Amino acid sequence: MDNVFVVTFLFWPIVMLLCAGINMLISWTFSYSELIFDLLIGFLAGYFLFAGSHAGANGAEIFFFVFSHGLLALIWVLTDGFAEPTSFIWIMAGVRIGATIWSAAWDYVSVKLGARLDWGPFFFSLVVAPAKMMFSLVTSAVGLLIWLGGLVWAIAGKGKAGFAGGVLYTEFSPGASGYHATTVGWTVHTWYGITPFKHELYHTRQYIYMSDWLIPFWCLGTLWGVISAAISSKHTVSAQTAFGASKTDEVGNPIEIAAYRLS
Repeated sequence: MDNVFVVTFLFWPIVMLLCAGINMLISWTFSYSELIFDLLIGFLAGYFLFAGSHAGANGAEIFFFVFSHGLLALIWVLTDGFAEPTSFIWIMAGVRIGATIWSAAWDYVSVKLGARLDWGPFFFSLVVAPAKMMFSLVTSAVGLLIWLGGLVWAIAGKGKAGFAGGVLYTEFSPGASGYHATTVGWTVHTWYGITPFKHELYHTRQYIYMSDWLIPFWCLGTLWGVISAAISSKHTVSAQTAFGASKTDEVGNPIEIAAYRLS
């Protein structure tokens, strides 16, 4: 693990694909285009894992080290390294894989028991939350600000806000028909309608291995969605294929495809 090329182009991409594969297997869904994005994120996160944990890292490398690896990377920076770099890289791999298995398994049980975000058992949230809140500090900070706004909205009697499924959640207009929701780090915000539980919790697990790279790659995924719809004989270019996905085939935003198949 003392070779930047091994960590960047082999070790961390394998960790990423393992996490994504575990998430898909336990959720019983699949998207090969998401795996391509996972691989690309793996290259970036692998480089910054190596660069940020070794001596001589510059400011940009340290920022993207934390951006890519969350709380443990931040602790590493603040403590000037709490382990030898090679050991730290192995620790990060184990924590990432373990958090993915733990979160996917508990979410699966929660869904099987019929838990919903508006009445899900507190126990399920408590045991899974630490695994979900460690890896996307920047995005989750933005999500927390939105949640605080949603909490004020709920106190005013116009919506709902709470803690369930291991995440903070808001529902700004739960009485509306249909739904539109966004997962921002370990927070879930439903702008109208009732939260689609399976779909949004899948995204919270994606943040475990994609970390703060999820949003930039989701934006890139809109272009992928447009192109995939344009070359498909069954679909036309639309907001659905750019910002969402087809539930039946590999057309749409790669971050959304596997999640849409759970909806």
